[in-house]
Amino acid sequence: MANGKQLNAAQSWLTHFGIEMLGTQHTIYAPPLAPSHGNPRIIFIDYLRILACVSVLVGHRYLPSLAAIADSADTNFLLRGIASGIQYFSQGGGPGVVLFLLVSGYIVTHALMRQDTAEFIIKRVFRIYPLYVAAIIIQLAVVYFVAGRPVPPLSILVPRLLLLGDLFGTPYAVGGAEWTLRLAVLFYAVMALARLTNLANKSAWLPVAFIAIIVALHLSPPITTSIDWSRGYVTLYFPFLFFGSCIYLLEHRLAHPVLLTLLMAYIYGSYLVLIREINPTFADAHFATIAILAFALARTVGDWLPLPAVVRYLSALVYSVYLFENWLWNRITEGLAWVGFGSYFLVPVSAACFFAFCAFVHWAVERPGIRLGEHFSRRLSSSRQVNALAAH
Repeated sequence: MANGKQLNAAQSWLTHFGIEMLGTQHTIYAPPLAPSHGNPRIIFIDYLRILACVSVLVGHRYLPSLAAIADSADTNFLLRGIASGIQYFSQGGGPGVVLFLLVSGYIVTHALMRQDTAEFIIKRVFRIYPLYVAAIIIQLAVVYFVAGRPVPPLSILVPRLLLLGDLFGTPYAVGGAEWTLRLAVLFYAVMALARLTNLANKSAWLPVAFIAIIVALHLSPPITTSIDWSRGYVTLYFPFLFFGSCIYLLEHRLAHPVLLTLLMAYIYGSYLVLIREINPTFADAHFATIAILAFALARTVGDWLPLPAVVRYLSALVYSVYLFENWLWNRITEGLAWVGFGSYFLVPVSAACFFAFCAFVHWAVERPGIRLGEHFSRRLSSSRQVNALAAH
């Protein structure tokens, strides 16, 4: 009787982590492919997107001001503490970038479990490329007509537009934001391959594939080989997309919890070691630690978070802000100063103009692109259904 109670207790504990006892064997729950329509919104992701964007925005634009407040003996103690905390969370925008990668890994895995290969690729392409291509065209126009610089040759433009610049040594565009999009496209390719080979349906094996890719990265020379802030960024930061995916797999009991936990620990620990070897400038910045803690906190309270319209809208604007803030905002400020805006009004007016522009391109480019991807996805699904009925 006691042994039966102990067995039931063990079964209950293991089931909590997604493991079903079958004699001396265990199985991992892996659901079949689910339809993507009617997908409930993951609310805590909206908050994390906004938080990551704020980190990048503050890190790129306001760190000197925050440092001046934090270091001033004449500033109120509480204000100095707040400035120091914001400064720590936004150092160079690094914590926000890692947080973006964790969010992408989590949400792309969620999509992968609900979409077939074609739907996954179509939606990802129309999610990321239309606004990115528009940003490249706008930047080309600005630097050509305002700064008088020539348009780059096709040998630079084509890989840049395709987000394949790392294969050709192409310099970054849109103020450097392109590098994270290159990582995203690489991750999309890996996950699409996982869906195509049916590995996503056998999700217990996904962490094994992640391990193989990460080990291959760590055994290779740093990718990329530039000598500036982006040195080795693929080696250092690409695994955090897998980290976000592991969180999703662990939460939904789609792979062995011990393996997932060990893999996440390895990604974090190897980053702490490799950052000192590859890019020691950021060795003491704690990007990964801050981002992981922020993600964990948001996920913990996620079930209690409200979703007002303003949060949904700000979350939707994040991509446009991310693409334009590190280069266009300064051009707007310079233009307003040129037409005679004084310093008192310059900062708020330039900020208002920038966010109005981001709202416009989100409405005019990003949203239509997403809808177009959904349209093509539905047409493909309908065509397959018709073909299946005809075959019968």
